[in-house]
Amino acid sequence: KVALGLASDRPVVGTVGRLEWRKGHDVLLAAAERWRTRRVAPQLLVVGDGPSGAELRRTASALGIAGDVHFTGTVDDVRPALAAMDVFVLPSREEGMSNALMEAMAVGRPIVATDVGGNAEVLDGGRLGVLVPSDDAMALADAVLGLLDDAERAAALGRVARHCVVERWGARAMVSELETFYRRRLAARGRRAA
Repeated sequence: KVALGLASDRPVVGTVGRLEWRKGHDVLLAAAERWRTRRVAPQLLVVGDGPSGAELRRTASALGIAGDVHFTGTVDDVRPALAAMDVFVLPSREEGMSNALMEAMAVGRPIVATDVGGNAEVLDGGRLGVLVPSDDAMALADAVLGLLDDAERAAALGRVARHCVVERWGARAMVSELETFYRRRLAARGRRAA
């Protein structure tokens, strides 16, 4: 945490993604404003850069949370940032199949994501993380605080998500799928030749 400029004695809620409207970072900032009154308020780590960067920094200042929000800009390796997060959040308004979501799962982070695009599929309908409506700062804040307040549940979600992503999209799974494909193709070719 300290290497990223974060306080070691406060929880870290974070996200990774391009800073643009469709990613919903403004909603995450509104959620962060709601949780700042807690005795030990979480700090927010925003990894990425993009066209909304300056506007988001101004929004953080206007909400009075600029000191609690750490914008890293673009980083070459997101793993240290993900490892520092107690909860990973994907606040998107629109999403396809999010690499950041799968990366957070791969390192076992408990996840809160909006129920848009492929998020529900990746999180198995909410079994592997908490799904909330898009553009709902209150629901996002409540879901994050719920995981921070229930470390056992958060850890269990992180473990299950990690196991699932490794099983579904890990190298072994991909190699096995490719081997099955080739076996079927070779068997079909053998039947045609006979």
